[in-house]
Amino acid sequence: MDNPYSPPKSNVDTIGDSNYLDNFPRFSAWWVFLLTVVTFGIYSVYWLYTRSRIINEVHHRIIPEFLIWGTIISYTVNTALSFIPDEMITRLIGITLLFSTIAYLIFFLWWLFGIRNRLQEMAKENDYPEFSLGPVMTFFFQSIYLQYKINEQLDKKVDGTTPAEPIAEIS
Repeated sequence: MDNPYSPPKSNVDTIGDSNYLDNFPRFSAWWVFLLTVVTFGIYSVYWLYTRSRIINEVHHRIIPEFLIWGTIISYTVNTALSFIPDEMITRLIGITLLFSTIAYLIFFLWWLFGIRNRLQEMAKENDYPEFSLGPVMTFFFQSIYLQYKINEQLDKKVDGTTPAEPIAEIS
C-alpha cells in the first residue's frame, strides 16, 4: 500500500512523447551566435551535443556516439596543437595538426548535417511540410541557422499560425 504522505513519483525532466520540435528548447539564435563567437566555436559543438541528446531520445535514427566523440576529440586535439608556437612545431606536430583539422571538419559537417536530416525527418513524420532546412544555409550558418528554424517552427505552433498562402495576382 502506498503511503499517502509520500511525494509524487513523477519525472518532470522527461522528454515529451511527440516526435517533433516541441522537445527542443527555444533559445535565441542571436545568443547562439554570440556564444559561438565568444567561446571561439566551442558553443557550436555544445549546441550540437545537446540537440543530439534530444534527437536520440525521440527519434528512431540516432546520432552515432562515434560521430559525437570524434568531433569533440579532433576539436580538442586541433585546439591544443594550435597553441604551440610556430618555432616549436615539428613535422610530426604539423602532420598531426593537419589530420586533426581534416578529421574535425569531416566529423563536424557529418554531425551537423545528421542533425539537419533528423530535424527534417521529424517534421515530415509529423506533417509539417513547410519546415525546410536549406543545405547551403546549414553549411554557412550551422547551429545558428538550425536554432533559428527551430524557433520559427516553435513560434508558429504557439501562435497557431501557418505560413501565408501566396496571394494570387488580380489581372
